[in-house]
Amino acid sequence: MNTHMPPVKVVSSSRPRHEQRRFYLDWLKVLAVLGVFAAHNIDALDIISWRIRYQEQSVGIMTFTNFGAMWGMSLMFLLAGSTAWFALGSRNGGQFINERIMRLLIPFLVGVLLLSPVEAYFEELRLALYKGNFVQFVPYFFTNLHIDWNLRWLATVSFHLWFLAFLFLISAATLPLLILLRREAGRSFMCKLASVCEKRGALLLFAIPIVFMQIILRAPFPGYQNWADCCTWVICFIYGYILASDTRFEQAIRSEKGLMLLIGSVCIFLVLLFYIAGYVARWEASPYYSIGYICYQILRGLIVWSLLALALYIALRFINFSNRLLLYANEAALPFYIVHYPIIVISAFFIKGWSENIPLKFILLSSISLTLTLLVYELLVRRIRMLRLLFGMKVQNKKILASTANKS
Repeated sequence: MNTHMPPVKVVSSSRPRHEQRRFYLDWLKVLAVLGVFAAHNIDALDIISWRIRYQEQSVGIMTFTNFGAMWGMSLMFLLAGSTAWFALGSRNGGQFINERIMRLLIPFLVGVLLLSPVEAYFEELRLALYKGNFVQFVPYFFTNLHIDWNLRWLATVSFHLWFLAFLFLISAATLPLLILLRREAGRSFMCKLASVCEKRGALLLFAIPIVFMQIILRAPFPGYQNWADCCTWVICFIYGYILASDTRFEQAIRSEKGLMLLIGSVCIFLVLLFYIAGYVARWEASPYYSIGYICYQILRGLIVWSLLALALYIALRFINFSNRLLLYANEAALPFYIVHYPIIVISAFFIKGWSENIPLKFILLSSISLTLTLLVYELLVRRIRMLRLLFGMKVQNKKILASTANKS
């Protein structure tokens, strides 16, 4: 079997350049999903932050995951915003929402009903919080949900599928703005913004709303997946939409790569100093509007934006092409994201006593969960029409499905 996958030659299109597909964004989406997969496997070794908790803890792992959480989900929402730009180029508002329902809301509901009880069951067993079989646990799970105005409950109910719910709500809530930005006045605004970003240092303007949101909302709404995070993700979603509208933003990102690298490196270094000195733990435990806490939030906001810009530059520079691997992975990204988490939870539960070595345990868990996730996707989700629908994939013609099955 020939595994060499040469880049696909890009054929010229009559569509404007700003409306044409950007392959580097597709690659970033695939890599972001793999990053989430890796983070969930790493978190399985962290006694602090995840559900399957081993008895050892690595400071290096904690630091990596904390910094990754600052911008990783922001990147995913930014990429979703760019997807919305291209989607609304060929759909009206109603069609856009219908597609979001099929791609996001239905998989979310299916996941909550079918996957969340499984994940919760193994968590309860691991923590010795429940005794009984799975059939008995299902009604217990659904009758002990605590729903309130704090968005964190979505993650408690749906585990990793909170992203789908958040993205659907953000897409629906911002739709009037997205449509407005595609009209003459909105396009004029984005054109002027692109012109401004051609000036040296102007790309930093995008950091201001993120920094402002961190300063204002982080103290009253601390913790992950709270209102401070949600509002930041709304901003990143809109940024992705705007950045996809004009190729001059791409040129600005190329031009400002050095500045973004400098700012990101300095801010991360300063946060590490605060972390080592014990200030970060104190601020996270008791957030309040002190000078130090405000400076910390400014650094967080700058880190988010500078790393987003750097990720876009690296993708533009090195992976702005298509091949058969991208075509396959781009279609698989959503169902892979949906099914990977329960597989990690179950695998981590059963291998928890196999080794005391953290790196070895990570390699073992990652290998098992990756293999099982790909098998579930390839043998079940990808080939069964109903599962394709339930997991947010396009339902293909039976002949096409048979053809792809034979080729694989």
